[in-house]
Amino acid sequence: MKKIVLLIILIISTSIIFGQNNQNDERIVPIEQKFQEANWVTTITDLDFSNIILLSSFDWQAIKHEDSIRYNQKLPTRIGMSIAIDVDLLNDIIPIEEDGYYIYRYKVFAEGAKKVGFVFDDFFLQPGDAIYIINEDGQFIGPVTDVENKEFRMYSTVPLNGEEITLLYVKPQERATISSLHLSEIVYVYYDEKVDKDLGDAQSCQVNINCSPEGDNWQVQKRGVARISFKEGGYWYLCSGTLINNTANDGTPYFLTAYHCGGDASASDRNVWQFYFNYERPGCPNTGTPPNNVITGCTYKAGGGISGGSDFQLVLLSSSPSLSWNPYYNGWSRSTTASPSGVSIHHPSGDAKKISTYTQTLTTGSWSGGMSSAHWVVRWAQTTNGWGVTEGG
Repeated sequence: MKKIVLLIILIISTSIIFGQNNQNDERIVPIEQKFQEANWVTTITDLDFSNIILLSSFDWQAIKHEDSIRYNQKLPTRIGMSIAIDVDLLNDIIPIEEDGYYIYRYKVFAEGAKKVGFVFDDFFLQPGDAIYIINEDGQFIGPVTDVENKEFRMYSTVPLNGEEITLLYVKPQERATISSLHLSEIVYVYYDEKVDKDLGDAQSCQVNINCSPEGDNWQVQKRGVARISFKEGGYWYLCSGTLINNTANDGTPYFLTAYHCGGDASASDRNVWQFYFNYERPGCPNTGTPPNNVITGCTYKAGGGISGGSDFQLVLLSSSPSLSWNPYYNGWSRSTTASPSGVSIHHPSGDAKKISTYTQTLTTGSWSGGMSSAHWVVRWAQTTNGWGVTEGG
């Protein structure tokens, strides 16, 4: 049975960075080596909790009711909330000394959380300084280095699995320059993902982008599509979008998504949005883990909501994707001629990159209180490996 879905389609026409910190002084043992020692990780994270968040802190009945409404309306999946804190890492925490380093530690217990992240409203790392995030199982993210410094001086960490999370700020003792690091939010992720990295949350009918034959002709265009973790107000959500080219063809990192994906977010909210590139399974099966090709932060350039006859949002990423990620800037067309066939490449429910196929000419229709005949009606086709459709995100 064919499914009819009304939506806006982008018709494609054409970790945190896991960097390396090079220490100039060979007398100092690189801190990265320490993370390979289980005893060291256990010792360094053995401290009292700086912040305890209890399940009773939230109205879960109201949250579940709101999320149910969002699901039925096919809105972006809400994954968590921000909890305000006020912590100056350098002034509020006494460091320990370890093999030529000062190490500042901040530990959180978030009861019931699936993942935990952090938001800095003042973020400026000096060269040689680094941040690491560690969970109770010894998994860690880092180093986060001065590469992540932005003009707007904000940053959000990729959430890490677990309830007990320790943030480390590591500074070589030989360096006199001072970083500026103020924590303003703990990100409490409650979304009940099935496995790591929100993988496997899309419906079983969805088709991975690297399945053949569905994805064979779209291996170039897929490189522009990214998963978005966006903040709007006090909550975090998941969505999809793509790098988009401009007429100057100059590689400016414009990114196109829907207005319903955080269109009403503030400038400071957008400063901590996260864009995950190459977030896909390596093959057709639901196995394998995507890389951490993440850009943090963007600025709003243009947009229009459903009531105005569209649903688009154009943002400018805070930096260009690394060439090593092999990014692609997808094209666009102002033509109003209905497309006879095509695909949608997206991240349904924040899952790994999927592809949905249509083989019948699009027709116009109305959607969710929008202007009459302002949207495309798509009849998704069953293909070799499934029946890709659309979901929230």
